[in-house]
Amino acid sequence: MDLSDIRHISEDDYPKWTKRVVPRKNDIVFSYEATLHRYAIIPDGFRGCLGRRMALIRPDKTKVNPGFLHFATAISKEYN
Repeated sequence: MDLSDIRHISEDDYPKWTKRVVPRKNDIVFSYEATLHRYAIIPDGFRGCLGRRMALIRPDKTKVNPGFLHFATAISKEYN
């Protein structure tokens, strides 16, 4: 995940932006509108929130390897 061009929110706004979900290690985040086919896996120690038009998948690690799911999701764009 490239964090070099991120935008910041205030600590006061953080609870509002994470009301529905807080990204955790091994979550797969992706854009679902406008710029499609952008995927990233959340690294250990990440503290942040999803931007607009972003969603995440939280894989059940007892059923799927998050790294493989990220790879398979990202590579699938090559075949669509």
